[in-house]
Amino acid sequence: MYRRTMLETTRTYVARITNHEQVRDDLDQCGFSASKLW
Repeated sequence: MYRRTMLETTRTYVARITNHEQVRDDLDQCGFSASKLW
């Protein structure tokens, strides 16, 4: 019988935000929503 091994991949994305004032509220809402998943 074969054993299945799970592979784990971690990816990190780096971005630079140049218009932070325009997207701040949207990013805050995304962060808040994402924190509820954990």
